[in-house]
Amino acid sequence: MARRDPDRAERLAEIDRRFYHGENEVQIARALGLTPSQVSRDVHLIRNVRLAQLKRSDEEKRADIIGELDHTMRDLEEGYGLTLEPREIRESSRISGNSVTDRAGLRKEPPQPDPRFMEEKRQCLEFKTRLLGVDKGPGGERPQAPELEIIPIDYEDECDRLRDLLEGGPDDERLPEPHELPRGFSPPQ
Repeated sequence: MARRDPDRAERLAEIDRRFYHGENEVQIARALGLTPSQVSRDVHLIRNVRLAQLKRSDEEKRADIIGELDHTMRDLEEGYGLTLEPREIRESSRISGNSVTDRAGLRKEPPQPDPRFMEEKRQCLEFKTRLLGVDKGPGGERPQAPELEIIPIDYEDECDRLRDLLEGGPDDERLPEPHELPRGFSPPQ
């Protein structure tokens, strides 16, 4: 089983930084006290890791980001939940005078919900929906909220119509069907 070298990650990061800034492998080896062949192997490893990252599909990258967003949203929910609980604050004081007295106490404060947690969660959710593409319609455009049609109702006419329906009024001797009744009314038994 291969041993993990904690200094290796730091060494690779330093070689990567120096190589990026234009130093060649021999210069890097001298600066870090390594052999040029070791630096060459590390540079080759760094290149392979970068190539593997570039070859990852967009779906894999998107899945990673969504996983991180889900984790962040859970943390934000947990943080918000903590703001809903009463807080206990420890207090201590020392009084000196004729005699030294230490006092300690516990003070409870009411919950102080912090809406910033939920605002951050909303932003994460908005980013996630954009990333998934569910915020767009079939043509790639963002859907508009449907227009609500407000139909004015004459209250007196509706009351007369309802009365006629319930009483089996002049035009109709039958009981109304449930779909004919206004919301909130139940048919007579």
